[in-house]
Amino acid sequence: MDELTTILVGAGMSLVTGVVTWWITRTHGLLDEKRRLKRQMMTCLISNRYDLCGDPFTSALNGAAVVFADSEEVRVTIRAFHDAIVAQQGNEIADEKLLDMFRAMLRDLDLPVGTSVTSSC
Repeated sequence: MDELTTILVGAGMSLVTGVVTWWITRTHGLLDEKRRLKRQMMTCLISNRYDLCGDPFTSALNGAAVVFADSEEVRVTIRAFHDAIVAQQGNEIADEKLLDMFRAMLRDLDLPVGTSVTSSC
């Protein structure tokens, strides 16, 4: 009976270890993919920042609204930037809202946020 108990406990532990390993690997992979998508959206926004009304920037902004949906700060800054562009509040205000949005995205990605960022537009 002791051998059977040992075999059953060993098999049960192996099964539990396998399931836990699979779950951790899957969860880590999903987080990595989400982070990769966020970085990709941010890169596309920064790459097209000099043509705010162009299709690539607009497409990236729409994508960022989806990819960063879990971040309240980023959602708020995307809305503020969008409102500044739509209301045509002027380049200075739109530039500041754009920088606020980039800073929020950097914070969400746990990347360093510089304090001396200025716009060259």
